[in-house]
Amino acid sequence: MTNTRKYGAGVITGLVSMSQGLCYWPTCDQPIVRFVDGQPVNNFETAHIRAANKGGRRYVERMNDAERNGFTNLLLLCIVHHKIVDKIRPNDFSIETLESWKTAREKTGQAALRGLFGLTENRLQEMIDDAFQEFKATFDNALAQLNTVDREAAALLRPLINELAEARFQFRFPDADTTSQLAQAATLLQHLPDSSTTLAKVAKDLEGLPAATEALTGALKQAQQFM
Repeated sequence: MTNTRKYGAGVITGLVSMSQGLCYWPTCDQPIVRFVDGQPVNNFETAHIRAANKGGRRYVERMNDAERNGFTNLLLLCIVHHKIVDKIRPNDFSIETLESWKTAREKTGQAALRGLFGLTENRLQEMIDDAFQEFKATFDNALAQLNTVDREAAALLRPLINELAEARFQFRFPDADTTSQLAQAATLLQHLPDSSTTLAKVAKDLEGLPAATEALTGALKQAQQFM
């Protein structure tokens, strides 16, 4: 009898979740969904650990169709690896091998999900706020350093960061003027990677400026005596 391959509710969703978006093949980094011209396209096929149909390489007679199409007997493979497993080299992959792939991939996925258990909305908000405050502290420190080399950019960025912080904590989006000014500030800062070496050299050269200025002042005073 031909297997109808009807999967129970939530089976494919569960596999997608446990796969963490990747093919179950151990060393494969292919995403199970790809975007083509902005459209999501499935990049996976549902593979059976124990064959779906009689005559398949890993067919187990005693199983029924519900068991064959159940979550524990399935994994997701990118199209290329599914062909290798079931068409090109079917004798190279045993039930035990595929089960080990499933266990390894889903162990990581389960750990990720366990990290979300007990996460209330308030706790999530606290985590987001803490992360933003940490970012702002880091940015304020960088801004203080930037002020020593580019006061215009620093003066423009500081109120923008405050505006973004206010928007963040009042759960609203920054207005168009703020985002426009942020873009302007980003443009002003584009020169920094290229000019950082020059700025450092200039700073080094200017280290002796106070002494040179003092010497020049003394020379002017002496010159005035003969005028």
